[in-house]
Amino acid sequence: MSEPVTVTAAPGAPNPDILDEKIAPIADSTSNTVIDEKTSTAASSTSTSPSTTSSTPVKTIPEQVIEENPIIRDALKKEAETGKRYTLFGKPLPEAQPLPQPELTAEQTEKYEKLLAHITSTDAFPTSSQKNAPKEPLADHERMWLTKECFLRYLRATKWDLPAAIKRLEGTLVWRREFGVDKITRDYISIENETGKQWLLGYDKNARPCLSLNPINQNTDPSHRQVEHLVYMLERAIDLMPPGQETLALLIDFASGGKAPGMSIAKEVLSILQNHYPERLGKALVNNVPWLVNTFFKLIMPFVDAHTRSKVGFNCDVREFVPLDQLEKRLGGNVDFKYEHSIYWTHLHELTGRSKKEHVDRWIANGKKTGESEFFLRGGGQPSA
Repeated sequence: MSEPVTVTAAPGAPNPDILDEKIAPIADSTSNTVIDEKTSTAASSTSTSPSTTSSTPVKTIPEQVIEENPIIRDALKKEAETGKRYTLFGKPLPEAQPLPQPELTAEQTEKYEKLLAHITSTDAFPTSSQKNAPKEPLADHERMWLTKECFLRYLRATKWDLPAAIKRLEGTLVWRREFGVDKITRDYISIENETGKQWLLGYDKNARPCLSLNPINQNTDPSHRQVEHLVYMLERAIDLMPPGQETLALLIDFASGGKAPGMSIAKEVLSILQNHYPERLGKALVNNVPWLVNTFFKLIMPFVDAHTRSKVGFNCDVREFVPLDQLEKRLGGNVDFKYEHSIYWTHLHELTGRSKKEHVDRWIANGKKTGESEFFLRGGGQPSA
């Protein structure tokens, strides 16, 4: 595995959409999620098995849109008239179900509880990776990010090596602060997606949101903002995950052309994915790779850890993994999708904004617990004990 890469927020990037913490604990559907820090209380979960075993019916993100929004209203009319798709699918097909996680053993449960106790008992964490950087306590949005499943992902990624999991998780907490993951706004990053070089449209057969990377639509010169763009879209994919789902699918197609990113950006992105989004990649399908890009992949793959390499497939039939009714025609599916930025960007943030608000509402209502169940937060079952 490559060493962690230190990056900082781009100069000139706007501040997050912070609301007055005294009057509004939750951001609206078009802003970053913000929680009232003043009323934060520490709590923990010691449940011994994932909450996905609950018998409560799974509640997925509704596909309906806010029709009062004229952009969305006109898009729906346009879809009805043309037969084309301009908006996202808001949920997977009923037959698409996440793969279950195995029950925790007694030893694994003990390690989870120790990791949870370590994080919740730590008074403050560095604000950057610089030596002697100032420290700050965890903010509410950081504690909400620290779900039970989050802790378990870091334990699985380190093969249940507790000291390694602690080091890696603390490293991610510092990286998220330094990179500014929660400060990247839709308006700041919008220019990177104006031509549709990335989009989330549907879900695969295991209910993973599919993030399509479209190299032919590259519209900006190499920069740190391109890395921020990928991180931003990864976070939106996570927002759209249904209950019980922790992973996403990457669909990369070079059929219409496009070139691979520069080696430095590629290595930085790879480091971020492996170090700070562990156990998040369910499948990556790379198709129609031209010889020059194939050479790039041969150079970059030695930096990819073995576990991640096992999830990457080249020149696969995407139809084997994604239902035809949520797959674009260009990839062999039935969906005649056309990217129009004003429509897509609006609908993406209607869906993710609503999902985040529901997530925050449940977390606050159940006592703002560190180690809360993601399954519960996504509307699928009982909270962690």
